[in-house]
Amino acid sequence: MREFNFPSNHRWTLFAHTNRPEWGSENPIQAMLTLDAVKIAFETVFGGQLINSKAIYVLHTDEEYPSSSIDRSIIFIEAEEPVWELLVFQFAHKLCHAIIGQGTPNQLNWFEETLCMLASFYFLELLADTSSIPTTCITLRNYGPILKQCRKNNSARIPSDFTEPFSEYMANHYASLCDDYKNDKLNREMHTLCANKMLPLFFKEPSLWLDVIKISKSLPNDSFKHFLGKLVDSSINGSGANALFNQFFD
Repeated sequence: MREFNFPSNHRWTLFAHTNRPEWGSENPIQAMLTLDAVKIAFETVFGGQLINSKAIYVLHTDEEYPSSSIDRSIIFIEAEEPVWELLVFQFAHKLCHAIIGQGTPNQLNWFEETLCMLASFYFLELLADTSSIPTTCITLRNYGPILKQCRKNNSARIPSDFTEPFSEYMANHYASLCDDYKNDKLNREMHTLCANKMLPLFFKEPSLWLDVIKISKSLPNDSFKHFLGKLVDSSINGSGANALFNQFFD
């Protein structure tokens, strides 16, 4: 097993088996640099102290979907080069889970999953601006349009029965979203719908990221409405938190 330390933090490591090109290349340095570019982009939103306080280990998996260890410090990525956009998409999603940490109540798990879908969209869009990509990541700097197109393609997967207004539609689906998680199911179309709705607001008010990751600190009986209400009361960006609340409970 070979180890490739991220240049921005040597406690973050990509692992590769020596007997197979599991990252799509005999030398997965560009894959590692791509993931490091995602990490650095996360620092611009969450701050370097929070991001660098963790040690993250990344391995490749042959499973259909990416996953992570129970404590979320080990991330398994299914994508490989040259599909750089999926490396960004999958790593941003799992890294968001790692930052949130453990403890999200069952009834809010659907929203944590939605936030991690939002992170995939957000950082694909952010890194599509190649000026935000480290010069060491030569390959990704040439892929801005593809990153943006990947975000658009995935954003199109919303429920076929969706009708406006959004808040009314969501009011009729909260129970089913919670039930899906109780039955160990993911409703990716609903997560995509909610992530699409929130994306413009989070670009306008990026400090909201530091609010919503508090979801893992919620009390066992907190409802979704109560969680968002507490953000309105405690956020340093009250107007942004209030706008988020109004998206779901207008």
